[in-house]
Amino acid sequence: MIAQIGQEVFQVTKEDQREIQRKLRVLQHAERTGQVSKTCRKR
Repeated sequence: MIAQIGQEVFQVTKEDQREIQRKLRVLQHAERTGQVSKTCRKR
């Protein structure tokens, strides 16, 4: 997959896509719950 951000173009692998989606899910959960510190802490 190719992604463009502004003027720059990047090659994105499936592994990169999975990591991006995982991080987005974490951030969306934190936004929904309002518990950013609990959502983003390391276990």
